[in-house]
Amino acid sequence: MALLHKGQSNAPPEVEVNLFLFSPRYLSQALGITPSVPGDGRWFISPPPDYPNVGDIDLSALLSEADWNGSGIIRSNPSVNYLFLVFHGIGKNRYRGPGGLTLARLLKIQGIPFRLFELEELNGTRSQGGTLDIHKESGQIALKAAGLFNEFEKHARREGAALKVLSPDGNILFTDDGLNPEGSDLLPPDRPEIDRRDLRKILLESLDEGTIEWGKKVIRIFEDGGSTKERPQFSIEFEDGAKDSGFELVVGADGAWSRVRGLLTNEKPFYSGITAVEAWINQIDNTHPDLAERVGQGMCVQASGISSLISQRNTDGSVRTFAMISVKEDWATASGIDWKHLQGSKKAIIDAWFSGWENLGKEFVLRSDGPLAVRPLYMLPVEMQWKTQPGITLIGDAAHLMTPFTGVGVNLALTDALELSEAIRSHFRDGVDWETSLGRFEGKMFARSHIEARKTFMNMKSSFSGESVGDIMKKFDSNHQATLKAQQLTVPTPEGRIGSVIPQASNSKASSLNTPTSSQHNTQFAMDPQARIAIIGGGPGGLMLARLLKLQGVPFRLFELDTSPESRSQGGTLDIHRDSGQMAVKAAGLFDEFEKHARREAAAMKMLDKDGVLVWETDGQSQEGSDILSPDRPEIDRRDLRKMLLESLDEGMVEWGRKVIRIVEDENSTKEKPQVSVEFDGGETESGFELVVGADGAWSRVRGLLTNEKPFYANVTFVEACINDVDAKHPDLAERVGQGSCSQAHGNSATINHRISDGSVRTNAAVRVEQDWVTTCGIDWTNVEECKHVFVKQKFGDWEQLSKDFILRSDTPLAVRPLFMLPVEMNWETHPGVTVLGDAAHLMTPFAGVGVNLALTDALDLSEAIRSHYKDNLDWTIALREFESKMLSRSNIAAKRTLASMNNFFSGKSMQEIVKRLGEIIVEGKFEGDESK
Repeated sequence: MALLHKGQSNAPPEVEVNLFLFSPRYLSQALGITPSVPGDGRWFISPPPDYPNVGDIDLSALLSEADWNGSGIIRSNPSVNYLFLVFHGIGKNRYRGPGGLTLARLLKIQGIPFRLFELEELNGTRSQGGTLDIHKESGQIALKAAGLFNEFEKHARREGAALKVLSPDGNILFTDDGLNPEGSDLLPPDRPEIDRRDLRKILLESLDEGTIEWGKKVIRIFEDGGSTKERPQFSIEFEDGAKDSGFELVVGADGAWSRVRGLLTNEKPFYSGITAVEAWINQIDNTHPDLAERVGQGMCVQASGISSLISQRNTDGSVRTFAMISVKEDWATASGIDWKHLQGSKKAIIDAWFSGWENLGKEFVLRSDGPLAVRPLYMLPVEMQWKTQPGITLIGDAAHLMTPFTGVGVNLALTDALELSEAIRSHFRDGVDWETSLGRFEGKMFARSHIEARKTFMNMKSSFSGESVGDIMKKFDSNHQATLKAQQLTVPTPEGRIGSVIPQASNSKASSLNTPTSSQHNTQFAMDPQARIAIIGGGPGGLMLARLLKLQGVPFRLFELDTSPESRSQGGTLDIHRDSGQMAVKAAGLFDEFEKHARREAAAMKMLDKDGVLVWETDGQSQEGSDILSPDRPEIDRRDLRKMLLESLDEGMVEWGRKVIRIVEDENSTKEKPQVSVEFDGGETESGFELVVGADGAWSRVRGLLTNEKPFYANVTFVEACINDVDAKHPDLAERVGQGSCSQAHGNSATINHRISDGSVRTNAAVRVEQDWVTTCGIDWTNVEECKHVFVKQKFGDWEQLSKDFILRSDTPLAVRPLFMLPVEMNWETHPGVTVLGDAAHLMTPFAGVGVNLALTDALDLSEAIRSHYKDNLDWTIALREFESKMLSRSNIAAKRTLASMNNFFSGKSMQEIVKRLGEIIVEGKFEGDESK
């Protein structure tokens, strides 16, 4: 595998396309490994011919003289010698590419030997300035997977997330110290800053000494004549004329001006309409205390709706300021500003764009040390994608370059690296072919990056809308509502570049700096009024999808087997997670209603051994979570969640008592316009649906159209009991269970007790038994009281009495529920017209408590896929493939975690060891290998 990587750079003057060096002959001589394809080679990439000149500097000449480097990874397989190359380079002036280093680190952990060649010389003096915010839900997860989170914490500055927003006259409109674990109106929680150089150092030091070979140069990459989809073969040409052949995968982490991208798409970055003029002040606390006070410990933003000043503190006491302005792409040369005149150029910028502002903000530019740096901001089309090509893929800016108006670039790159490492593992460990493994990875990456690119473009557009900063702030939303707004945003396409979307400055001094007017592609949501979506099943996933489609104005019909909302018990309680289920609830506009029913105290948990000795306990209130629980997972009764979702729909939207018998594809159905019919019990048929969504649970009728896989017995059976009014009738049991749950485990038995909001307690006694145990165990389940005593004696005979009393004192007959699951890494070929979500897609046991959260998230992601079909004219195959790739990647990880948790409960180890392992599985994500047990 060859991964081509260079540091991100948004402006061509800052860009170097770096390439890579790796020779099979070197592998043979240095490592004693015989390559599968003989040869010795080199690879060359010349600078882009259309690089502009800036002033008297010919960028093409600069680039042709640049140093290059790359990196190599090889893996030997007993049957086939696979060659992996990971190429990693750095832009001339700034390092912005942690994606390649993170991928190298993750592959090292997987045991894939590699070498890494670096563009920079070992003792290079390039600046590594700037700071990055690493997000809890993305970048931090990748660092945890890389085993680097503790080191990251040593350098992370949570106070660096502080934010001030000011008007042009210096009035503070918003301030936040960034430390609130709940976040705020503008700041999501837990996004600590780390200096770019510190993150780079962490990643570099995580690799073995000698891994990186410094100061290399490379040129071109091409597909070999014998390359096939099943076994891709690519060659690399190097500067000295040699050629190295036989690489199965080339990964382009080579940034904005990626050469690897050209093998997948003709798209290139285009100018966003915004240019950043960069200024630095060193040792600001000593030299300019008034400016130090203004910027605080984090960042201050001063904006007018036409221009803005963004200043940010670094660990070394320096402050970097960007003066953001809406100008033509050639403004640097056309403006007439003499950039060689330090103070003159600074004054010219201020006079043209900030003349009416209060003085202190302007001083960040006027008092800056050294020359200004002009950086036009570039972007790729907001929803760019390509057809998967075995042997080639991209990560980071090479795949989804965007402007920095949401600060997600590094987090996307780190997440890309993590997910690509999993795709590579699935190819070699599980035998998944390259096209499938890369298709899944790219589908997830596209789905994620398209959302962030829309949000980024929306924020940029708002920032230069001509509105007051107060009005602009209302459009910046820290939760998933920003995504919903972004869904309805007209965004630039390759044919329609940004220009007219940004208002022109009225200041006469700045008139020559205005953004060019250009036609912008304007896609209206003109949905076919006959388009119909059929949702089969009214559980949380189906109801959530219905709610989201209602908000989008997408017509649908929902068919539910139950004859009415009250026809079946809705007992039990669900924990809704902040990073998944809650996001869907927020997107549905139901979070305030959810909060009315949510019980945060019910996240309390106790873990005891069979003798009743308390091993572990939490009240569930910690904003940081615990060594077993991630934070903010309030409980809600199942009936309350269902009621909330039902009441969010119009009367008549749910068609009750509709039992689906069969789903069939109509004769006139095509991939471009699917036509599917639904047959019901009683002979009725509804036809002409473009999409049938199976939200019909474990024994889904819809799933059969996609795969032959069916649920299989998980080797564990639940025996359910319920005690009503536990506080009044059984205070000792009430004290034991507390406000949340308590669990005990030993050998092949476990008990899990949950408090419900009505004061009842539901107990699931879990036993590892054969599937026919319920009929072969000798227990007469029809004898309500006797069966409790016999069951307890059989499975919990030597346990302490109080644990057994949750069953013996129960008020209801025992209910026996064998647990079923689908294959941990189940997948299917996308089929236009049909998809599934929730348990229908990824049934698993409840040992990680993620089922409802997955279903709600599936509904959110599917609603976005449906929107992309109708609003953006994305064909059904692509839209559904993106959704399913994202869903299956997420659910596969959750299924592994769930299976590992279940195996842990029945491992036969002590409760202390079970608790420790549970923390590793749930919080640290260390569950590889458990799924095979």
